[in-house]
Amino acid sequence: MQTPELSAGKHYRVRGGAGIKIYTITGGVNGVGKSSLSGVLSAESTDLGIIIDTDKLIAELEGDRIKGGKLAIERIEDCLKKV
Repeated sequence: MQTPELSAGKHYRVRGGAGIKIYTITGGVNGVGKSSLSGVLSAESTDLGIIIDTDKLIAELEGDRIKGGKLAIERIEDCLKKV
């Protein structure tokens, strides 16, 4: 059985039993501090795995929000296929 534990606003960590992967999901509206929280968490922990930051992807794509969103979805799908 998976149990979500809530900490730091809208940051959830889902854990399963032995051998189950841990997923860290941070979500919220624009400006709430998701990127800042990810930066703080990655500085404190090395077990966050792959971080998909849509804001960073959009910046790398010269502000194209549509391409950035699509790229984020592709990366999420790739991660889920590897489970």
